[in-house]
Amino acid sequence: NCWSKYSTAGVSNYWSLSSSIKHTGDAAFTSTYYGDSYLYSPLMGLPADRVELSFWSYNDYPGDYGKNYVLVYNADLTEADTIWSPESVTKSWVETKLYLDEYAGQQVKLAFLFVGNNAHQWFLDDVKVSVVPAYEVVSTSTNEAYGTVAIAGDTNTEGKYYAFDTVTLTATAADHYHFHHWTTGDDTISMVNPLSFVPTKATVLNAVFAIDTFTVALAVNDTTLGTVDGDSVYTYGSTATLTAEAIDHY
Repeated sequence: NCWSKYSTAGVSNYWSLSSSIKHTGDAAFTSTYYGDSYLYSPLMGLPADRVELSFWSYNDYPGDYGKNYVLVYNADLTEADTIWSPESVTKSWVETKLYLDEYAGQQVKLAFLFVGNNAHQWFLDDVKVSVVPAYEVVSTSTNEAYGTVAIAGDTNTEGKYYAFDTVTLTATAADHYHFHHWTTGDDTISMVNPLSFVPTKATVLNAVFAIDTFTVALAVNDTTLGTVDGDSVYTYGSTATLTAEAIDHY
């Protein structure tokens, strides 16, 4: 309901419902034969946050492919942008997802344009326009004196990070410290830095840093003449005590 259609060819069999080929439900929209056939959405006011257009396509006789388009029109249909048009199509159901970020906060109409050629037929199903979910991502250092954490990723107006997009955490250690691992609660999550992931829920990740350590290895030129003691692993700033002890007469 509320969708409209128009064809330059003056034919009747464009953007009709077909139950023979469908992705889900009882029927899919389809258009075929020659001419430019438009399927227009109702006028929509898009929110300021990220909106995703998703749909499923099936193309019969893909060898005769003319052209499939997705257009975004302004409210009075006087201007349009092409946001999708594949170079080739396949005879199978394929999902397409398109972000409408450029039109956030605007009133728009979407259009599916079928440019017919020979026997090519485009089937369209499960068209959805939805706000992309976003989740809170919090990441801090367990000790700010040891190092800090930076978060990079696309956020909505509330500062939450969009699902399906990559968020990257970068831990930077202070002088004489190094990054060790990421934790959630008492669980170690990863030792990779920077750490990239796609949020699917609210996430808290903390960076754990450790002080630098140094290995002191000792040796003597002849163990029959004396011994040394004090070789060990020392933390930065600690005192290493080395002892050399000669045997009698050395």
